[in-house]
Formats: sequence, structure tokens, C-alpha cells
Amino acid sequence: TDFTTQLHELLKLMLAYRDAVDSLYSYSVAEFTRRQDLNARIETRTAAGKWGLSDRDDDDVDNHITSPSPLPLPTTSTNPHSNPTSTTPHDDSTLLPALRARLESLAAEFKRRVNVLLGDLAHQPDVDMRFLAVVMNFNDVYAPVRRRRGGDRGRGKEREGEVVVGGAERGRREGVV
Repeated sequence: TDFTTQLHELLKLMLAYRDAVDSLYSYSVAEFTRRQDLNARIETRTAAGKWGLSDRDDDDVDNHITSPSPLPLPTTSTNPHSNPTSTTPHDDSTLLPALRARLESLAAEFKRRVNVLLGDLAHQPDVDMRFLAVVMNFNDVYAPVRRRRGGDRGRGKEREGEVVVGGAERGRREGVV
């Protein structure tokens, strides 16, 4: 694939990650608000001379776990760039783990694609493109990999295998790092 396509895919991953972070923020705000409301009810009852929660308050807390929420729920999709949310009713206890899993999968896919982009840039005949790869990975966070190009058998198509370009991955593979 060409560099513009690779950059386009990276941008789509960044936008999907931002959407997942926005969902996490919405979840956090909703949970904070719910807890603040519960604390306000407790303080109101305490000020009135009644301690703790009433049976109705306990029921509200128990129902919160299984009630439909207006927050979006990440869905599992084979397309890493698809919109990861839907507004279906769900169990709030599964929302946070689903958001975490979505963020982790997007981060891993982003890192994989950056590694491929850096590997491709490192093997360009143009000096500026090779320098771009060095500058993008100036602190060796990524381990660039080069996709193997098929010779006569592949007729210019990419093979599935990848070759490690940088030393960071080699050190991890050998157990040094």
C-alpha cells in the first residue's frame, strides 16, 4: 500500500480511539453524577434524622446495574475503524471492561500500523523519507517492521510475513530487553 493509504488508516484509528476515549469520559461523568446523587440522598436523610439509605434507595442502586443506560456501548467489530458504539440497553457492569478492551485493541492496531509505516519509510530510496522514519521514531518507542514483497510468486503482492528492521524488537525476541 502507498503511504497516503497508510496515513489515512492511521488517522482513522486515531479518530476511533478518540471516540472510545469520549465514551469513557461520558461513562465517568455519568458514574460520578450517579454517586453524587446517592450521596446527596444520604445527606438529606441524615439531616432529617434518618440514617443511611431507605429501601427505595437500595432498590435504585441495585436497579442501576441492570438498567438501560443512555451511554454508548462499544461493540465488537471486525472492522477496527467502524464506529465502536451503539445506543442499545446494556448491563453497566460490562461497559467499563468493553471500553478498556476497545482502547487496548485500537492502541495495539495503531502501534502495529506505525511499525509497518516506519519499516516502509526506512527502506525508501529517498533520503528524506528515510530521515522521516528516524525522526518519527526518535526515541525508539516503535519497532519498525518491513513487509516482505513477493518476487515472482507474489507478482508484486505483499506476503503476510514481516521482517524486523529496528533493534528494539530483536532485543525483545532474544530476551535481552
